[in-house]
Amino acid sequence: MNNPIWINDQAELENAQRGELQSISKIVSQLSRPAFNLAYQILLNIEDAEDCVQDSFYHLWKSKNKFQAKSSLKTYFLRIVINSCYSILLKKNKFSLIDIDHVNIDQNRESELFGTYKDRKDVSLDIHSALKKLNPKQRMAIVLWSYHDLTALEIGVVMSMNKNSVDQLLFRSKVILKNYLGD
Repeated sequence: MNNPIWINDQAELENAQRGELQSISKIVSQLSRPAFNLAYQILLNIEDAEDCVQDSFYHLWKSKNKFQAKSSLKTYFLRIVINSCYSILLKKNKFSLIDIDHVNIDQNRESELFGTYKDRKDVSLDIHSALKKLNPKQRMAIVLWSYHDLTALEIGVVMSMNKNSVDQLLFRSKVILKNYLGD
């Protein structure tokens, strides 16, 4: 059964798809930052993350009648973002990489978007480096769990996995992070 809160999300999306500027603005302002943060934390490249979010909004606007309010619009949209990340990673043949230390991050551009590492509230330099040690699928799960406060069940919806698989993925990811970061 549809959640009444999510029915409002469905109505808002329908209004945006009809071109109502207030609804478009509301959805973009609510979803842009979490979508960009997720895409960046998975792709580790600002330009790819920006392209991913733009592509994801395009798919959201074109997905008439696909959002059935079985989850929140944010969860639905993050699923679109992750699919776009998968596509980008597959195109670059990076999906199977475990160690991505050689990623070239433009520090000035990153600072412009996120502020300096000292100012960032969402991740420290050590955690950022540790996230690079995870493969993209592990990174997706841990980022959705830790930064977007999704439950294992919600992550399963976003990543098309069952809850037990997500729990195992999160456990393995946490072990890797703990080994890298220490206690």
